[in-house]
Amino acid sequence: MKKVISYFLFFFYSFSFGQDINAREVFPELFDMKLPVKIPTVQFIAADQVFFKKGKLKNQMLNERNQEIYEVTLKGDIHFKGEVKKRLSDGAYSFRNGKVSFANGDSYEGDFFEGKPVNGNYSFASGDKAVISSYKTYDSPSSFSGMKVPIALKFTFQNGAELDIKTTDEFEFTATDGTKLKSKFNIRYSIVGTTYYRTKEGYEYLGERSEFSPVGKWTISNQLGTFTAEFSYGFGNTVDGFIPIKNPQGTIEWCEYKKSKLVRKAKLLAPNIYCLSGDCQNSASIVYINNDPEFGLGYELSGTFKNGNPIGDFTANGKDAIGRKYTIVGPIKNYVFHGKCTKAYDNYPVAIIGDYEQGILVKGNFTIENTLVEIERNKQGKYIGKQVFPRSNQYTPNSRYYEGEFNSFGQISGKGTVYFETGYTLEATDWSNGKSSTCTFTRPDKYSESDFYCHVYGGTYYRSLGNQRELDYYAAKRAQEDQARQQEIVNQTQYETQCHKCEGSGVVKIQCPMCKGAGYRKDQVTYDRHTGTTGGPPTCSHCGGSGRYVVMSCTSCSGKGYVKK
Repeated sequence: MKKVISYFLFFFYSFSFGQDINAREVFPELFDMKLPVKIPTVQFIAADQVFFKKGKLKNQMLNERNQEIYEVTLKGDIHFKGEVKKRLSDGAYSFRNGKVSFANGDSYEGDFFEGKPVNGNYSFASGDKAVISSYKTYDSPSSFSGMKVPIALKFTFQNGAELDIKTTDEFEFTATDGTKLKSKFNIRYSIVGTTYYRTKEGYEYLGERSEFSPVGKWTISNQLGTFTAEFSYGFGNTVDGFIPIKNPQGTIEWCEYKKSKLVRKAKLLAPNIYCLSGDCQNSASIVYINNDPEFGLGYELSGTFKNGNPIGDFTANGKDAIGRKYTIVGPIKNYVFHGKCTKAYDNYPVAIIGDYEQGILVKGNFTIENTLVEIERNKQGKYIGKQVFPRSNQYTPNSRYYEGEFNSFGQISGKGTVYFETGYTLEATDWSNGKSSTCTFTRPDKYSESDFYCHVYGGTYYRSLGNQRELDYYAAKRAQEDQARQQEIVNQTQYETQCHKCEGSGVVKIQCPMCKGAGYRKDQVTYDRHTGTTGGPPTCSHCGGSGRYVVMSCTSCSGKGYVKK
């Protein structure tokens, strides 16, 4: 009978392994997270004893600073010796600076604010100690009366552990055995917010906590491996991600879970990188990258391996930080894109072709609705480059170009300068999608005005600050200048003609590298989510169905669209 029961238990355990999981049971250290020590209570003077009459003051003397020192005994066997402060409204006194001894053996020496210790040293009867600090002093004005005084506490415990609590309730705990916990307390002293936890064994956890559980994305490195898990919000206690589970034989298997339900098993290739199909050694395979270098999100990477090495181009389909779908095609190294790659968004008019290094674009071209941004380098997540704005026709003034910073979508963002063909410039450090309200406008003679509103894409600029007289004066002055520039451009038209190489567009196009000039994606099909039917191949989002792709500014006209006759 015992043998039958043991077989049944083994069968049940084997069946349960690799199936649905309970997040709380798999990650008890994150759900049951508590401070390893008990925070001792700092005593305060009772509210009804904060202020007292002069009759309680005894043994007046002078200290080394020639300040009057008094001894006071309050209810509860509380003894104080130090300086006091008189309240002007009613002549009552309160502690200012000195030493107070409590009945339980605790003591505090330092500054007080209406009976509360704010800057000084607290000694507990247990032997633990605390340094108390605050931005308020005993000379804080009485207008602060009744308000909470934020204090910071740095505890030193007898076992050598330390706990540093900031005035914002953020804290950092360290122990002599290597344990470290950094997070924030709520009003009930539960651990909440961004949390870093390192165990004495060296295991590390980083993520967000609500009052009762982990939430959102966590980076975990424990005895089973290094991986990322995403916990549900609320009380569902479910988890998503590729999670290592120890099977009945004691070996570790990696499984993908969605809301704690098993989706599929995978093979670990490297931390946060998993083989989903094929052997990822000598076949066409699919690899899942759980933490891409650009957005920190996941995507599937498909291609061919030979002897464990990638052969030819790989294709990745993923989403950016705001959920826009994209495709990248190009060579990889260490499971990230490295070399000449092409990137296109499915339903957003942005395409990129350029050089990638370890998954990050470092140099190349953005195409945004048939306009070109030439990226020269990547500087700490900001693209540094140039965008030329050709004139729409030869009579249109303000042919211009921009040099400076761009964001990851090729939009003018950050610090940069707009250069006009006529010698004027617009400079700002806070461009956002091509707009700024703090531009500096500089004329060819170096005379400059600040506080302009600028819109690079629209080619508009005007003064955004100043009184009406200034506005009228500068408006009239600029109107005269614009009229003179317009006349100058009209006079130039007899010497200009449309560039034949780019047909006035200012850019050069080649065959689209994503669809090979077909105008549609041969590797995809359309899908009707209402009927569930599939259709023909979709229009290529990289080139908009034209089969042509912008690669560079026209060298014949320098991106202006017009050349001298």
